[in-house]
Amino acid sequence: MSESVFDYFLNGREPARKLHETDVPEFTDNHSLLKELRVVFDWIGGQKNCMKIPSRLFKKRLPEVHSKFPQLANNFYAMDVNSDCWLEWHEFTDFCLKNERLVASLKRETKLQVYGIDHDGTRMYKASFDPAHSCEVSSSPDMLPWEVAHVVEWRIPGLKYAVTGPRQGSFFWGRRMLPSQFLASQPFRAAGVCGFLRFWPVNYYNEAQLRKKKDVASVAEQLEELQGGAKNLIRMPPAEAWCCIGAVLPPGTNLDFRFYIGSSKSPKRECFWNQSVNPASLWTPKGAKPPQHVIDMTEEDYLTVGIEIFWNRNDPFRKHQPDVLRKADRLKQRPEIKNLGYAKPCDSFILNRSASVPAPSGQETASRRKLIREKPKPAPRNYADGTTSSFLPELPRRAASETDLKNVTGEQTNFNTTMRTTVSDAKPLRLSFSLPTL
Repeated sequence: MSESVFDYFLNGREPARKLHETDVPEFTDNHSLLKELRVVFDWIGGQKNCMKIPSRLFKKRLPEVHSKFPQLANNFYAMDVNSDCWLEWHEFTDFCLKNERLVASLKRETKLQVYGIDHDGTRMYKASFDPAHSCEVSSSPDMLPWEVAHVVEWRIPGLKYAVTGPRQGSFFWGRRMLPSQFLASQPFRAAGVCGFLRFWPVNYYNEAQLRKKKDVASVAEQLEELQGGAKNLIRMPPAEAWCCIGAVLPPGTNLDFRFYIGSSKSPKRECFWNQSVNPASLWTPKGAKPPQHVIDMTEEDYLTVGIEIFWNRNDPFRKHQPDVLRKADRLKQRPEIKNLGYAKPCDSFILNRSASVPAPSGQETASRRKLIREKPKPAPRNYADGTTSSFLPELPRRAASETDLKNVTGEQTNFNTTMRTTVSDAKPLRLSFSLPTL
């Protein structure tokens, strides 16, 4: 099972802290999280086995550090305990493994996560401050050709369902939730759309609406039961549901998607959002009572809900995914974001945060990600005027011979190639030659 970088850090933090306190190199070198911290520290310092980093170098690398680990970029003075403007290795590890503010910040990042899924089941997590491809640099990342869905995962902690005892009902951090009261998620960006989720822990309707729905039965529902049910008809949530989930998106959005609450998933559906409430934008799982694993939850546990988006119908260039996708490299060739300074290590899970990482146990999985190795930058080319540039196009080295020009024009031709390479007066390539007299 794969997990995000934040979950990887939080799950491996406690055992890594115990091994780090032992000060035994044979134990600390074998833990995956401690190895990751060493790779990150060496990457920031720019050298292997770095023991301390000056404040000037850390500020110079600040944009790169913020794109890979923003929680570290804002806490240099918190990590520098002795205030000598040098970040030492033991100060870095103590902050990462013992600081509670860092843990709280990472837990906030895990409450709402967006990731794409390909045909192999590999997860590619989306980070707005660290895009993997140039096409993802936008307000909302679009679905890539090899992705079959974008998943928005929302974790709701603090929920407690009591079905027995004097205090029956649903509670959110000790507060009783009434019917029609909902919880709202943070805004998410996935599949080219921006929106947020709503979750009703008790019921979608208020008490007055519940009484009306329970007392007065709809004639259309009775006819549907007699006729075996209507096909492809989505109605409003029933009154006896124990919870409800909905998606709020801008009017005009048209998606193919499905909801999920825990292990329960809704059928695939299409919805067109408008100013009013669309029944397809709401879903309730079956049953009047929550399942047993939801009842057994404590305030420290969380309920996982979300939405899986399969197709954004508003994108005119988007086509349906084929049933079998060929694993050709040409389909995965997209312009990558260039590094600002030093190239990130290819064997680091934290720095390559876009791909899902395995659990801290180290077990191999079938969908283990393949890291893309950084290509070295081409050496700058020298031109006739002494200007060196790596962004100008490379000209063919073989020029037309004088004999070939004679055959075309009938006489000797004065062939001169002129090119300007300065940034101020850069112009396209021009060929100047004298035409023969007629």
